[in-house]
Amino acid sequence: MTELKQIHVGNGIQNKNTTISLPELVEDIKRLGLLLAMETDYLRALDYGNLKALQDEKLKLVYTLEIKKKVIAHNPGVLVDQTPAGLVQLKEVQRILEDIMLENERELYKAREVNRLVVEAIVDVVEEHLDSMRGYQGSRFKVQGAHTRKDMPSLTFNESV
Repeated sequence: MTELKQIHVGNGIQNKNTTISLPELVEDIKRLGLLLAMETDYLRALDYGNLKALQDEKLKLVYTLEIKKKVIAHNPGVLVDQTPAGLVQLKEVQRILEDIMLENERELYKAREVNRLVVEAIVDVVEEHLDSMRGYQGSRFKVQGAHTRKDMPSLTFNESV
């Protein structure tokens, strides 16, 4: 990847020798698309354990591509090795990446919804369990869904009776 640490687009500071290779940019986009496709497959399979392994590389690629995008927007001349075929390929991989991102977003939404339903089911089971432990007056001590030992009345016995 192109070394971009010297570039600060926001305040106009830029290394004049910095260039971004079009083929390299295309490869970065392809790699991000591959990582997102893998993430989508893991989400579909409910294989959340493997998602973490993708995150570091995915975040680095997103960060790098964001910087490259800003640099190119600020100074289009930094993009080198441009050919008509390369520009067509860039547009094609961008389109494919957008499709993959939409599918990934749908799968993330589904995974969040499944997680929410699982958490709700666990809360319901815990509430039922706590209610059964409270006896006849258990329902009197509910406080807007909060069920902890502090919600239950403290019982003490006066031994002098």
